[in-house]
Amino acid sequence: MSDLFPDLPPVPVNKVMMLKELRREIGMREHVYPRQVAARKMTEGSAQERIRILKAVVAFIEENHP
Repeated sequence: MSDLFPDLPPVPVNKVMMLKELRREIGMREHVYPRQVAARKMTEGSAQERIRILKAVVAFIEENHP
């Protein structure tokens, strides 16, 4: 995978930043997936599973990484 901004120094990422980004992604999926299901581009089960997995990642980080 290539770096989109190779001239910029890497930015440290902390737990709060990770959780914020995961929650943003969950919100996007909850908004977009119903349209994908309606357009028959994915199944309801697949949509629910993908969101459930990200929510599990959030819970795991919150519980195991104080």
